Amino acid sequence: MTNTLKENNNSLSRRKIILFTMACIAIFVVIAVICDMLTSWITVRVVKVVIREVFLRMPITIFTLHLFAKKTIKAYDPTAIYGKLTTVNMAKWIVIGFALPIAIWLFYYLFHFAIPFQHTVDSLSVADKINLFIIWLAVSIAAGITEEVMFRGHLYKIISNRYSKFQSMLITSLLFGLVHIAMLTSFTLVDILMVVFGGIVAGMMFSFIYQSTKVIWYAAIVHVIWDISSSERSQPLLPHR
Repeated sequence: MTNTLKENNNSLSRRKIILFTMACIAIFVVIAVICDMLTSWITVRVVKVVIREVFLRMPITIFTLHLFAKKTIKAYDPTAIYGKLTTVNMAKWIVIGFALPIAIWLFYYLFHFAIPFQHTVDSLSVADKINLFIIWLAVSIAAGITEEVMFRGHLYKIISNRYSKFQSMLITSLLFGLVHIAMLTSFTLVDILMVVFGGIVAGMMFSFIYQSTKVIWYAAIVHVIWDISSSERSQPLLPHR
């Protein structure tokens, strides 16, 4: 009750919403750069990626965003973002997480939009395939959890301080799509529009999961599985990072 009253009495101006949103994204990016620098001396790629993503970037990002919200923003209780996991619900969202990409790719395959699993990964050795899986698992876990905490968690809390629930979901999903432009290797208009549109659709899906459960970890579970399945289909070679 106290937290609710506190949040209601600390309405953010549009200027602060923009500044805090930009600050959160900057924190996200700067920490990623720092973690990359800290692990630049590691020569074994799979070890480097696991340490950088899972043991450094993910916990540092979550902790820093939490601290920033608590000490600087002061418009919401950051602990309210996380919610509580239950075994039954976790199992349910794991099943849903696997079912979603399978259903989508079956649709693509049946209507000849794509041919799943046809790429050069088959030419890799068993050791390279294992390394590839570990790398994408680490990247997907870190990205899925940190992006949910930031976009569906902190940014949603910041933006919903002044805007409606649906508007906040749409704005954070748009930002989610725009941020992913940085991952493109080709910056044609079609590529940019596709990644932004895909980000909005995926962002809205994750937003609905969070809004229906009030537990960020369920959205993160689906996001992680989604990223792993997407990486498997779309990345034929070991990532450059």
